[in-house]
Amino acid sequence: MSRNCPIARALKGALGKVARWRGLQPWHRSFGKIETRCFQELFFQSPAAQMLVVGETIAACNPACEVLFGAAAGGLNGKPFADLAPERQPGGMPTRAAMDPVLKRAAEKGLARTELQCRRWDGSHFWCEVTVKPTTVAGEQADLVTLWDVSVQKRTEDALRKDEARFRCFAEIIQHPAGTLKEFLGFALDRAVDLTGSRVGFLFFYDPASKTFTLNTHSSEAERECKVPVSGPVKHLDKTGIWGEAVRQRRPIIVNDFQAPNPLKRGYPEGHVHLERFMAVPVFRNSEIAAVVGLGNKLEDYGPSDIEQLQLLMEMVWNVVNRLKAEEALRRKSQELEDFFQSSLDLLCIADFEGHFVRLNPQWENVLGYRREELEGRLFFDLVHPEDIPATQAAMEHLKRQKPLLNFENRYRCKDGSYRWIEWRSQPRGNWIYAAARDITERKRMERELREANRQLEQAIERANRLAEEAAAASAAKSDFLAHMSHEIRTPLNGVLGMLQLLMVTGLDEEQQRFAQAAASSAESLLALLEDILDLSRIEAGKLRLEPEDFEIRKLLESVTIAMTHGADQKGLGLHLEVDPQMPRVLRGDPKRLRQVLTNLIGNAIKFTPAGRVRISARLQSESEAEVVVRCSVKDTGIGIPEEKIGLLFQKFTQLDSSTTRNQGGAGLGLAIAKQLCELMGGEIGVTSNVGEGSEFWFTARLGKVLETARSGESAPMRSTAESQNPGVAEGRPTLSGERIRVLVVEDNRVNREVALEMLRRLGVAADAAENGMEALYRLRERHYDLVLMDVQMPRMDGYEASMRIRTPGSGVQNPNVPIIALTAHALTSDRERCLAAGMNDYLSKPLRFSVLAETVRRWAGRSHTLPANADGERRRQASGALRRKALLARFGHDSELVSTTIEAFLSDTPCQLRALREALERQDRAEAERVAHTIKGSASYVGGEELSAVAGRIEQALHSGGCMKPEEWLAELESQYAFLLAELSSERREDAGGAETASEANSAEETAHPRAD
Repeated sequence: MSRNCPIARALKGALGKVARWRGLQPWHRSFGKIETRCFQELFFQSPAAQMLVVGETIAACNPACEVLFGAAAGGLNGKPFADLAPERQPGGMPTRAAMDPVLKRAAEKGLARTELQCRRWDGSHFWCEVTVKPTTVAGEQADLVTLWDVSVQKRTEDALRKDEARFRCFAEIIQHPAGTLKEFLGFALDRAVDLTGSRVGFLFFYDPASKTFTLNTHSSEAERECKVPVSGPVKHLDKTGIWGEAVRQRRPIIVNDFQAPNPLKRGYPEGHVHLERFMAVPVFRNSEIAAVVGLGNKLEDYGPSDIEQLQLLMEMVWNVVNRLKAEEALRRKSQELEDFFQSSLDLLCIADFEGHFVRLNPQWENVLGYRREELEGRLFFDLVHPEDIPATQAAMEHLKRQKPLLNFENRYRCKDGSYRWIEWRSQPRGNWIYAAARDITERKRMERELREANRQLEQAIERANRLAEEAAAASAAKSDFLAHMSHEIRTPLNGVLGMLQLLMVTGLDEEQQRFAQAAASSAESLLALLEDILDLSRIEAGKLRLEPEDFEIRKLLESVTIAMTHGADQKGLGLHLEVDPQMPRVLRGDPKRLRQVLTNLIGNAIKFTPAGRVRISARLQSESEAEVVVRCSVKDTGIGIPEEKIGLLFQKFTQLDSSTTRNQGGAGLGLAIAKQLCELMGGEIGVTSNVGEGSEFWFTARLGKVLETARSGESAPMRSTAESQNPGVAEGRPTLSGERIRVLVVEDNRVNREVALEMLRRLGVAADAAENGMEALYRLRERHYDLVLMDVQMPRMDGYEASMRIRTPGSGVQNPNVPIIALTAHALTSDRERCLAAGMNDYLSKPLRFSVLAETVRRWAGRSHTLPANADGERRRQASGALRRKALLARFGHDSELVSTTIEAFLSDTPCQLRALREALERQDRAEAERVAHTIKGSASYVGGEELSAVAGRIEQALHSGGCMKPEEWLAELESQYAFLLAELSSERREDAGGAETASEANSAEETAHPRAD
């Protein structure tokens, strides 16, 4: 516009007046005095925002300017120009400092432009292009300021700049020749810091399984600013603060005032990088967070564009990371394969289908002797043994069909001309064959040797089997010989001892009595030697078995001590017994074998002690819930044992003094057998000794505990009465006269028959004889007997068959339930089991003794004395009950209260057992019926109901052997025997109660004898 223009002159005049107002005089007042309306139209109607600034104050502004800044009409006039901009521009420079060079340039050149971030009246910021033109108004300097809103253009330029920076950053990252993954991530993190205008950065790997962060890398600026180590810490998610929220919330987190209080902050250690602003962005891989990138200390606030930039960058970075990981894994795998290929002890090779070696590992050189260069590219058929070429060609055809080949064997020629066996495992892949082979030459040699050894071994086994058969036959022959010899020796020995016992109870003078006792002692020694030899044979054959039962340990020790007293008295020795007061009263074990060991040790102590004493002690060594370990010792003041001889003590057929002038005899079997028995009882045996001072033999045995209140329900196994006898005790002459007992003796040996008959006669018992089983059946049909003493080995019909026929219904005998006691001289076979299976109740070992025979007759014939119903029935029942009562009192140590408790428990439990047996038989439950029959057998035996026990035992045996089930027949016989036993036991209870039992109780007891199925 020319200065001579009328509009310019008018404006100059108007502005001259304004200049004189100074200060805050509103500019619009001067407009009323402007004479030229053209200026007003230009200034106020201009689309550009314009203002006139005098000094630092806005003198006037047009409506476009007011709209641009969102101010009311006239609202900007008189305001400081500084109010239209923030104190600092983006980048941190003060606005005043940014404008000073612009004003200076405008003053020098008459016009200056710049871009400035301004602030609207509502506080929002926007970018303006600002033009400053100095002008003179009424002789005063003023600045005409024109402003254009360039925010859109600025955002576009900023986006283009960011895109350019990001693409440049992407290019640098992609082209970065990182040696390792960590180096690459460090470089990428520095680019992210530059791209967002940050100063520090951290990259943490995150493990979702353990919820832990591991610092992988940090920016170079962070390393310079941080005064504490920042490399490699591991933190749990629960212990992280604001940057952990990116994982917890699974989204980016921005904090633009990090130093302000924040409940999520956990702080950081002193010396760490000081944070002002912070941004944490999670990196996702397959919906899982793989890492978190944290950037901090940007000069201006972080915003969504920073998040977008970082997310795009990290997505690209993580693609490179995955590629680098895959390449690194591939390199590692390739290196591992190469290392394996080079170091494998197997023969590895790659071949083609034309038959050429393509690549070989060094092991081929060691096996065949060729260098690899000589083999690679060569036809391997040139090296195959001629005999193996057809098989090798067939193997190649198999591989050409892309089928793997396993365990193929052929021979290859070595460089020295020899051949070695190679075993192949080959896998075809496309045009190549990948194979692993192994030199099996040595294995082939060993296989040949093994085949030869197996051939020789088979021959040796065949010879050994023949020898074993011969040995088994010899062993069986020996066992059979010993069994028969036992019978043959015991049979005459029974006559010798029996006659001697009968002789000694006749009117002999003192000298004759001494001779008879000497003969009896010699016979007893012979019998003991026979028992030792048989025990040893059982042990060697593995047939010696323990027979557990409940027994009173103190009574056993006392009875053994009493039995040995006679021998000690003859030598003038003291014999003392000490029993631990803590020892349980009743234990479960094999009392016969325990007695055998004790008798052997005490007998030896007496034998080798010229003067002094023998002390027997038993104590509780240890105890558990179910069992105890008992330690017994026998200490003497005898001659002692030399230390070098102690190792020979427990060997078979060994005597410490084997000279012909030794003072003591013996076969040298006792201690060897005692050792075996102790080991069978779960214990051990030993000795300590000093020559001239004496010896102490000790042994331990593991015995079961017994709950005495429940003993009435246990099974009482059948015992040979001979087992409880006390050898060495002078026998008296017990009698059973007045008890009206009749016994049948079935024995084919005349001497033994006469001995048994004479003993029974002296006991006051009427007895008849039969020579075999057939004659016994005849006599039992003709007459009622209370007891049968049955020899087991007889001509025409032996005792086993005779017993089974007696028990068979329809046999015609008057009393099919008559107690049958086996008389056996056998000691090696399973006598008791055979006797039970045949229907016998007990057995006696020959030779017979007065006391044993008397106890047997009293125990069986006295308790089970049954006669046909007649006027004397009640009297006979009372006599039988009295005998039973005596036997029970003797069994339970004359404890009448314990006897009564046992009877009460039996009468209460047995009806339930009978009912359970009936139900089990009705539903064909053989196993349950066998168990209940076993329980009835044991409990009946405990209260003296031997007939009921025998019937239950036969039922148990029939069920166990799978015999035909006869429910009604069995139950009828059981209930009949129980009714009879119930009547006797009820009578005994009434006698105990002084006849106080009421009629109702008697009726109730009678009803329980026949329990109903319902």
